[in-house]
Amino acid sequence: MDGTPPLPNPYEPPRAEMAEAAGAPGEVDELASRWRRLGAALVDGTLLALAGAARTLAGDGTVQCGVQVGNPAFRPDDLSTPGVVSTVLFLALMAVQSHFIASGGQSIGKRVARCRIVTMSGGPASFRDAVVLRTWVPLLLPLVPIVGGLVALVDVLFIFGPSKRCLHDRIAGTKVVEVADGDPA
Repeated sequence: MDGTPPLPNPYEPPRAEMAEAAGAPGEVDELASRWRRLGAALVDGTLLALAGAARTLAGDGTVQCGVQVGNPAFRPDDLSTPGVVSTVLFLALMAVQSHFIASGGQSIGKRVARCRIVTMSGGPASFRDAVVLRTWVPLLLPLVPIVGGLVALVDVLFIFGPSKRCLHDRIAGTKVVEVADGDPA
């Protein structure tokens, strides 16, 4: 009790000072559930299907409902009028989605499902990470013959790991978190 500070305990576990992550206002740092992410993917997938509807309806008239992991979302080699219309609609949808993701971390589906893409520290993800690595690369992978579909399937299956992060999340260094109830999304 001579006023000198006590010596550090050599057996005490190390401590790290952690600063609060600078996330978006009203954001919860809780990972989005798999169900919430599935809902967002279904909304975005429906929009993709609508963009490809011209080519589908102009085909043999048969519309099939189903999930085909690894099929390309668009076919740039289809130069028929419906193919070109579908490709233009697809590119327009990707421009809108990319803008929303880059500016707020949310696709239309993620906005509906009330979740957002952030960095692992909780901050806003860069255009490269959120749009290029997380959105464009997974959409273009199925165009690669044979391995593209397999990589697309593995990408989706990563969601069942303990971190609830798909392969594209891991590559981009991002995670998907829930948006707080008070936030307009």
